[in-house]
Order: sequence, then structure tokens, then C-alpha cells
Amino acid sequence: MFHFRGIYIYIYMFGRDACARSILVNPSPPILGSTATYSIQAPSGWQISSYSWQYRWDDGACVSSWLPLTSGNPTTATQYITEPWPGTFDVRCTINYVVPPNYTQQRTVVATAVTIAPPNGVRILSGLNTPTSVNNGIWIVFQLQSNGVDCGPYCAGQARELLTNKIFHGKSAPNDTQWTPPAGQSSTVFYAGSGRINDYKTTTHGAVFQSWPSGSNYYTRTQNIRMLFTDACGNQRIYSRGSVNLANQKVDNNN
Repeated sequence: MFHFRGIYIYIYMFGRDACARSILVNPSPPILGSTATYSIQAPSGWQISSYSWQYRWDDGACVSSWLPLTSGNPTTATQYITEPWPGTFDVRCTINYVVPPNYTQQRTVVATAVTIAPPNGVRILSGLNTPTSVNNGIWIVFQLQSNGVDCGPYCAGQARELLTNKIFHGKSAPNDTQWTPPAGQSSTVFYAGSGRINDYKTTTHGAVFQSWPSGSNYYTRTQNIRMLFTDACGNQRIYSRGSVNLANQKVDNNN
């Protein structure tokens, strides 16, 4: 603004090159279930009236409408976002500039694509080599991983399992034919939370167990694990978490 002989003259310059900025993502790419920072640097010397952040699914199977990036107040230059879903997303920031009365609103829209890798494996945190008394169960806790990196605590979706290759007391047992728990149903013995899968395993013993040799496995099976969730377009998405081999070993007639 200049003052010349009692007259105030406002000068607003809107140059395309001055407006050009990119969105910075940290970490890049974001880690599933963790917090990512999205930020943009405004042109120096420009008066900003507001920022508006939005995102949408954009990975072929689902192209959603634009949604607010956060449920809070996405109007600042930096946003801290938890990333509960895998997939490819578009993120955009609209910068609105201060203009004098009766001037057309001026804005800059900057966008970037972000891909968050799905979980594709697990590692066992606890439950291995844990003696327990006969007919009592054991909690096994799995940490979700994506390409060998631990996922964060904010992962969305339902954990499901399918047991195969069952050998119980030396004899083949029927494999599971359905993934459990059923889609959309909760479970208190196999469920996901805080980036982990919690699994409570029990077995029923009879007279065979008493005669089974101590120090040997009496029950082995392959546990196949996957996650199920629904995207913004209503599509069910399934991601395999791989499989682990589980074995119950007799310690003595009581454990």
C-alpha cells in the first residue's frame, strides 16, 4: 500500500510463479497407521486469508469425492494426520489470499499424490514359549508390518484368520473352510487394535494328552491372517498378512 497526496493505493500482485509451491509430506511415503505431516510454504510477502486442505481416494477401484483432510480445523499451513488406510490418495491445499473489497478472490491450488503401502506381514510380539496349565489359553500378539516396517497404532480394518494344515495328536484334523470372525462381526478372541492383532488360542485335551510324550508337539497348524476394510466408495478390500506356523508343545501332564 502506498500513500500519495492523501490517496491510498493498494497494489496486489498475483503472479503464477510466485504462487507455485509444493506440498511437503513427512515421512514420505507415510507409514500405515502412523502420523504424517502435510505442510506448504506460502509465497513470501503475500497476505493469506486461509488454507483449505482436502483429500480423496484415487487408486482406480475408488475415486471418491473431495473430503476434509482432518475432522478438526484444516485451515493452517501444516496439518498432522493419522493414516489408517492403505491406498493411493490425492491431497490438495487451496491458499486463499487477502484482496481489497470488490476484487475477485485470488487463490492457488496445490496437489500431490500419496501412496500408503498396505500391511503385508506380521511379527510376533508375545505368546511364544509361554507355558500354561492344561485347558487354559494363551494370548498371542502380532505386530502388523508393511514391507518389514512396523505399522502405527491407528490402522483401520478387521482382522480375520483361517487355520490349515492341522495336525492334532498325530492325526490330520479338518481345515477351516471359512475366515473368522465373519465379515463385520466383532470377536473377543481374535481382533485388531493399536496396530496389533490379539489372538487367544485354546485347545481341549483328553486322555490322549496324558499319554502324549512330554517335550513334543501335540498340535500344529498354519495360521493365515488377513485384514478386511471398506473404502470410501463402499468396496471391501482384503490384504493378506501372510501366515505363521503355530505349535503347542506338551511340557508335562499339567502344562
